[in-house]
Amino acid sequence: MPKASARARNGLAGALHPALRARLRRLAAPGAGAAGAGLLSVVVPMYNVAPYLERCLNSLVTQSYRDLEILLVDDGSTDGTAALAAGYARHDRRIRLLKLPHGGNGRARNEGIRAATGRFLTFADADDVVPSDAYAAMVASLARSGSEFCVGSYGRIRGSKRTPVRLAERIHSEPRTGIRLAECPGAIDDVFLWNKVFVRDFWNRCVGSIPEGIRYEDQETTARAYLRASAFDILSPVVYWWRIREDGSSLTQAKHLLEDLQDRLSVARDVTALFSAEGSDPVREHWYRRLLGADLIPYIEQVPDASDAFWDLLRDGMRELYPAGEAHLSRIDPQSRVLLYLAAGGHREDIRRAVVDRINNGTASPLAFDGGRIFAEPPLLSALETAVPRDLLEVHPGDLELVAVLKKPVLTLSETDQLPGQGTATVRGHAHIRNADLRTSTMTLTVQTPAGPAAVRRSSDPEIDLLSGDRNCSYADSAFAVELPLPLPEELTLRAEIAGHVVEQALRVPGAAREGAGPSASPGTPVVTGFAARPDDGGALQIDVAGAPAGASFALATARFRLPADVTPQPGGMLRLRLPLATTRWGNALPAPPSGSYTLRWRADGGEAGPGDPAVAVTADAAGRFVSGLLPSARVRGLRTDAGAMAVSIGAPLADTETGTFHQYRLRREAFGSGTAPALTPGIFFESFGGTGCTDSPRAVSDYLASTGFGEPLYWSVADRSVPVPDYAVPLLQGSAEWYARLASTRILVNNNNFPWYFRKTPGQFYLQTWHGTPLKKIGVDIPQHLLALSYRDLMAREAQWWDLLLAQNDFAAGVLPKALGYTGEVLTAGYPRNDALQHPDAGETRNRVRTLLGVAPHQKVLLYAPTWRDRARDGAGRSDWVGFLDVAEASRRLGPDYVFLIRGHHNVAGQRRIDEHSAAIDVTDYPEVNDLYLASDALVTDYSSAVFDYGVLGRPIYLLAPDLADYRRTRGLYLEPDSVPHIAAWVTTTADLAAAVKRAQPAAGAQPAVSSEQFVAAYPGTSAEVTAGALRAAAPVHSNNAPGETPAESVSSICHRHRN
Repeated sequence: MPKASARARNGLAGALHPALRARLRRLAAPGAGAAGAGLLSVVVPMYNVAPYLERCLNSLVTQSYRDLEILLVDDGSTDGTAALAAGYARHDRRIRLLKLPHGGNGRARNEGIRAATGRFLTFADADDVVPSDAYAAMVASLARSGSEFCVGSYGRIRGSKRTPVRLAERIHSEPRTGIRLAECPGAIDDVFLWNKVFVRDFWNRCVGSIPEGIRYEDQETTARAYLRASAFDILSPVVYWWRIREDGSSLTQAKHLLEDLQDRLSVARDVTALFSAEGSDPVREHWYRRLLGADLIPYIEQVPDASDAFWDLLRDGMRELYPAGEAHLSRIDPQSRVLLYLAAGGHREDIRRAVVDRINNGTASPLAFDGGRIFAEPPLLSALETAVPRDLLEVHPGDLELVAVLKKPVLTLSETDQLPGQGTATVRGHAHIRNADLRTSTMTLTVQTPAGPAAVRRSSDPEIDLLSGDRNCSYADSAFAVELPLPLPEELTLRAEIAGHVVEQALRVPGAAREGAGPSASPGTPVVTGFAARPDDGGALQIDVAGAPAGASFALATARFRLPADVTPQPGGMLRLRLPLATTRWGNALPAPPSGSYTLRWRADGGEAGPGDPAVAVTADAAGRFVSGLLPSARVRGLRTDAGAMAVSIGAPLADTETGTFHQYRLRREAFGSGTAPALTPGIFFESFGGTGCTDSPRAVSDYLASTGFGEPLYWSVADRSVPVPDYAVPLLQGSAEWYARLASTRILVNNNNFPWYFRKTPGQFYLQTWHGTPLKKIGVDIPQHLLALSYRDLMAREAQWWDLLLAQNDFAAGVLPKALGYTGEVLTAGYPRNDALQHPDAGETRNRVRTLLGVAPHQKVLLYAPTWRDRARDGAGRSDWVGFLDVAEASRRLGPDYVFLIRGHHNVAGQRRIDEHSAAIDVTDYPEVNDLYLASDALVTDYSSAVFDYGVLGRPIYLLAPDLADYRRTRGLYLEPDSVPHIAAWVTTTADLAAAVKRAQPAAGAQPAVSSEQFVAAYPGTSAEVTAGALRAAAPVHSNNAPGETPAESVSSICHRHRN
C-alpha cells in the first residue's frame, strides 16, 4: 500500500503545472529557501519564445532565493508565448505578466524596470536558464560586501549540451569583492545584463534607461554600471546559461544582417564616447582591445558573403574607428590585426582570402624571435595580395603564454626506505611557449622548488604534438623530468626562456602515488583503472575495471558501431576486458572498426551493451597515464570525456611522424605547398566519398580496368583499415606520407566527390570527376550560397577548374551539373558505371544473396527508405541532423508482416540517425554497396535524392515521401517537380498515404523500366564502365597495355561514338 501511494503521489505531481509544483514544494519546506536580503525583481522580456519559455520559467520558479518578483514582459508575441506565461502567473503570485505592442528588447526591459519594486534588480532572457542557486549567491554577495552590483560567470547551451565559455572562465577565474573598474579593466568584457544583480538605488542613480530600438543595448548599459560603481563583486560560479538556438534565430546569430551591423557601429560610437569621457587610460585601452579584437571581427568575417551595402558600411565604420584604436593593436590577436588592417584599407577580396585561410589553417600565428623583438607570422599572409607591415605583427612580450603540464609524481622508494617521507619522486611533464616552434627556437627550462632549482632532464615525446592540436609548431622537445626528495613541495615554478624572453608559471604538484596505484571504486559501480593497446592477434585493447558486479557485460560503442568485450575476472574483484579490433561487418571480415571515439558502456545484467547503456567512468589520474598505441590495423588512444567517461579513439594506423594535427599540416605543406611540382608517376588514384568506401562509379571503372589487365597500379584512397579494398588494388591510407605523395604525383585521378581543401593539381595530371548522382535537388551555385560553407565554396570553385572530364549519367545531368558545379570543360555523357551492376546477368543472384544476409525471407517484400538530408536541420552539437518521415510501426501495421523496411540514412547525417526500433526495420546506413540494397528491395521510398534516377533503371516503384516539399522548394530548390520525375509511382506526405500507394501498385521484382523522357535515359546501360574507361584511356593514354582496338590518339568523342554504334 505505501508503495502504491508513493506512485500515486508521483503521478499527481507529474500532472501538476510546474509553477504549482514548485509552489507546493516551497509550502512544504517554508524554511528551506535561502535567507532573503530583500526583494529581487527579475525582468524577463519575451518575444516569440514559446519553444524555450517553459525551461526558462521553470528555472526561475525553482530558485532557492524565494523573495522574488518576476516580471514577464510580452513584447507583442504572435505565438503561444503570452499564454504560456499566463499559465505560470496563475500558479505563482510572484509572477506578473505585462503585455506590450512589439517595440524591441530595450523597451520591454525598461517597462519591466518601471514596474519593478524590488531592492535588487536583475534580468533574464526568455530562452535561457538560470541555475537554482544563482540569485541566492549573488544577493548574498551584495549583502556581505555592500557593493552596488555583482557579476557571475556564464556558460552556453546548445540543444541539451552545456559548455563553458573561455572568456567567462578567464574573467571569473577568481572571486573579487568590492573592486572598482580601474582595478580590473578586463571586467568590461562581460557585457551582458542577465548575469548581474544590481542594487536598485544604484541603478536609478547611475545606470538609468536601457537604449531602445537597437541591438546590443546591454553594452552601453553595463558600461555605465562599470564606470560609475564605487564597488562591484565578481563571482566565480556559473549563474546563467545562455542558449544558442539551433535554428539560428538568436539576436547574437545575426551578424550577417545590415541592420545588425548598423546597430553594432552605433553602439560602438556611443560606448567609445562614454569610455573616452569617463574611463581611465587602462580602461580605454582595454575597451579598444575589446571593440577591435572581439566585437568587430565577426562582421569582417561576413564580408565574403556580404552585399555591397554591408561592405560599404563596414569599410566606412572601420575607417572611422580604426585610427583611434590603432595604438592599442599590439595586445590584439595578430590575425585579427590583419583583418582590421584589410577592412580599414578597403581590401575586400583579400578579406575573403584571409577568412577562407582562417577556416582552413586556423587562427594561430607562429612566432619569430628577431633581434630582441617578437613577431607573429600568420599563415594567412601567404594568401594575400596586400602587403601587411611587419611592425603591425609585433607581439608584446607580456602576451607570451607558457603551456605547462605536470603529471602525477611516481614514488621511487628503495628497499631501505622504511620511514614515511623518505625517498624521492619523479615528476614528469612538458612546458613550452605557445606558438614558438621548438624545431627553430631554442628554449631553456628551469624548475624552481622552495629549496632551490632542480636538475631538469629534457627529452622528446611525440605524444605532445599529438595532443597539442597545433598546426604549425612542434612541441615534442618540451618534455622534461625532475627527481625531487620527499616530502614533495606543493608547487613548482617553471621558467621558460627563448631569445631573452622569459615566461614563468607556478603549478601545483599533483598528489604523489606509487606506480600502478589506481582509483578506488564503489561496489557495483565500475570504474576504469588501466588501459593498454596489445599487438597480439592483430591488435586488441585491454581495459582494467574495478567495482563491476559479477556477470556484467561491456562494449566500446558509437552510434554506428560496437566492439564487445571479452571479460576475464582478476584477483581482488577486478575485471580485465579484452576487445579485439578485428571484427565483421555485413559478412565482411575487417581488421579494425571504423574510425571514431568509442565510449565504454556496460550492463549489469550481462546483456549486449550498446550506445544507449551507461558509460563507465575513469578518473582523471588514470586517464593521465594513458598513451596512444600503434597497432597493425589502427592507432588507438584511451581518453576521458568531459563527462568523465572512458572512451577510446580508434583511427587509421598512421606512424608517429604522420599522426596528429601538426604532422598532417606538415605533410600537406610538403606535398602541395613547396612550390616544386613532383614528377608524375604511373597509375590511377581512385577515391570515393572521401575514402569511406571503395564504391560507386570509381569502383566500377577500377574493376573494369583491372579485368582488362591494365598495366599500371590502381591505387585506392581509404580512410582507415575498416574500408575493404579489392585484391588487385594498392590501398593508400589517408594522411600517410605515401598517400600525400601519390595524390600529388599519380598521373590520373578519379573521384566522385572533391579532394580535400589543401589539394593542388600537379601540371600534367588528368582528373576524371564522375560525381555521385543526377541531381533532383539543387546543388552548387544553384542553391542559396549561405547554405554552403565558405571554405567548401572556395574549394569547389578551385577544384572544378582542375577537372579534365566530367561524367554525366544522362542528357539532363549533362545540362545541369556543369553550371551547378562551375565547370566549363568537356562532359562525357556515358551513364553511371555504378549502375552497370543493376543490369548485370548476375543481378538476380546478388539480390538473393543480399536478402539472405539481411535475414529477409523469400516471400517478403522490401521497401528501401533512403531520404536525403536537410540543410537547416541541426542537432544540439550543431551537426546536420537526421530527418525521417517514415513511421515504421505504422507502415508495418498497415502493410502487414510480409513487409521489411531497410533504412539508409544519408552519409551527412549517418552518425545522428535515429532509426525506429522495430522488428521489421533494418538499419543499412553503413552497408557498403547501395546497389546491393537496390537489388534486394522491391520499391524505393525517398524524397529529393538522386537515387530516383539510379533506381529507375530497375523499373520498380519509387515513392516520394516528402511532407516538407513546399519548404524544401523554397529554401533549397529543386530542378524538377515530383510530377515530372520519371519512374515515380506516387508522391505522398504521410506514412498512411505511402502504405495505401504501395498496396495499389505491387509490380513483380525485375519489371521493365517505365518509359520516360529521353533526357533522363541513362546512356550506355550496362556498359558505362567500359565506355568511361575507354574514354579515360583515350584522354589520358597509357604508354603500354592498351586495350585491343584503342589507341592513345583516339578522342573521347570518338570512343563514345564507337560504343554508341
